[in-house]
Amino acid sequence: MTKKIYNKRLIAFWLLSFSLTATYAQPYNFVRYDRNVIQQHKNNEMKYFFQSLKELQTNTNRKVNIVHIGDSHIQADQFSGKLRSLFQNDERFANGGRGFIFPYNVAQSNNPYNYQVSYTGYWEGQKSVNRNVLSKWGLSAISAKTTDSRATIMINPNVNGGSYKISRIKIFYPVFDESSFNVSLEIDPKELISTYLSRSGYVEYQFRNPQSSIKITLNKNSFLQNHFLLQGINLENDDAGVLYHAIGINGAIVPTYFRCEDFEKHLGVLNPDLVIVSLGANDTHVGNFNEEEYKNNLRYLVYEIRKASPKTSILIITPADSYLWRRRVNPNNEKARQQILELTEEMNLAVWDFFEVMGGLKSIDKWVQSNLAARDKLHFTPKGYEYQGELLFGALDNSYKEYSNLK
Repeated sequence: MTKKIYNKRLIAFWLLSFSLTATYAQPYNFVRYDRNVIQQHKNNEMKYFFQSLKELQTNTNRKVNIVHIGDSHIQADQFSGKLRSLFQNDERFANGGRGFIFPYNVAQSNNPYNYQVSYTGYWEGQKSVNRNVLSKWGLSAISAKTTDSRATIMINPNVNGGSYKISRIKIFYPVFDESSFNVSLEIDPKELISTYLSRSGYVEYQFRNPQSSIKITLNKNSFLQNHFLLQGINLENDDAGVLYHAIGINGAIVPTYFRCEDFEKHLGVLNPDLVIVSLGANDTHVGNFNEEEYKNNLRYLVYEIRKASPKTSILIITPADSYLWRRRVNPNNEKARQQILELTEEMNLAVWDFFEVMGGLKSIDKWVQSNLAARDKLHFTPKGYEYQGELLFGALDNSYKEYSNLK
């Protein structure tokens, strides 16, 4: 039996380079395709997620939730958006809904290209990355506040190729704050099946017929009500499939999420099968990088994730190679990578070593030359983010196939 398993793993590893080269339309000679694997120290770190995918693939009527937490690389939703489309367009899995979003432009920040937001009234954006601002943040690490009871927000996820039915919506806000305006929807009352107010900090509306867009309105029923604080929105359908929730905020470092008092509560609502953590680009973008502090911060974030969802698989992504202030190669990313490798082994976590996959130290220059990375040598181009998505999906898919074959 042991020999049989060993041979299967050997064959899977031998086929890896071929399968990856076949997956990507344009391979690059500086990308380390042989390193494009999900590293599991005990070979069971991704078991919960892979078992969830297997149940979905074998026609179990269930949702599989992926929550991707990060910084500006995730807020733009080009990297995570590519992963979402690859999972949801895969015939094995299917589309479980658009998932968790935040209307960033309401908070005066850049909105992802793949859903449209329009609004009325004055809204003030409050970001947890700003140490001079206080707010009650949730999972998204950003909020939008208004004192205008006539303010509205319109969400349309069906732009730029999106195909999302909305059978229910969760609107996250401090629901039991007596000074908060009430939430409502501009919709025919006959279309509403139910309304549910949850102690986990959201109101949920369920629809008789799926909607293609949603308009959120406010109303004031008491003189005590003087504001509304939006923390996030979850768009769902009633179909089995994958939901890929992208949670990102420009400038985020790991401790950014420690200021979010409703982080654990909201993450529990999403009930993740897999949490992906992409944090480090800003933590390492400093002259004096404290490796031990970075590792301890990641450890605490993992504790918070596990408190919210004890069984979930957790995948940490190492920071990409980059430059410090466009002037010189940043040596801190390699140090952060080492801390991640140590932590993932200590805490039974999986890791995708993107630093090595992209080519290691100074590889960012080659990504820039190939129009995969931006001139600031910190961010990536849309083409580069999408390529990262293809790489990570390929690594996850190969690891999942190996798990399925060994079961």
